[in-house]
Amino acid sequence: MDTLVNWGQKTLTYLDSLEVEGSSGYGLKAVDEKLGWLHQYRDHLAQWQELIDVVKSVEDYIKFTGIYPGCHNDLSEQLDMDLVTPRANNVRSELVCFVEQLSLDARDDERLLGSSEIIESVIGKLKSLEQDQSGSGFTGMLLSLPAMLSRTTQDVIQKALESVPTKKVLGWVKENIGQSVQSKKKEVLSIAKRSEQKWDQNNEVYVG
Repeated sequence: MDTLVNWGQKTLTYLDSLEVEGSSGYGLKAVDEKLGWLHQYRDHLAQWQELIDVVKSVEDYIKFTGIYPGCHNDLSEQLDMDLVTPRANNVRSELVCFVEQLSLDARDDERLLGSSEIIESVIGKLKSLEQDQSGSGFTGMLLSLPAMLSRTTQDVIQKALESVPTKKVLGWVKENIGQSVQSKKKEVLSIAKRSEQKWDQNNEVYVG
């Protein structure tokens, strides 16, 4: 919606400038025939822009600060803007109330995530590491998440390599994750291929 509203307002500004400064290379009449219908939406576009500004302000604030006790009070100060339409004022009030309800779930000195974007970003990075395995469920690469999200040093990495042998990692993966779909497919195809090799290619009689 914000893309369309932005386009509409910019186009109206362009049309207004043509009327003041005169015809463009395309001809004022030709431009007006194509885009003149936007004039009837001038007030609507201004109202929609107000709604977008309110929603984006709340969204940006919560993404940056998260949810914490009393955050709705800070949000109200952040939204101290002059709004023209009653609709925008109502949306502002409803969003502040909504955030207040969310803040009740946060304990003292606790800050909850206000957006899933950071989680989606981490999962996207994990899928990038897994490459062709990403569409077949989680694999042992799931253990790379702590490394991506923590501050590691050379000493930390060395201690981890020394204290956690590969055998232990493979055992954890087998117990907690199990066999991936992709691995199961390869196993089935391998069995099918071995079965085909048992067929007598000369008389097409199964000898297994």
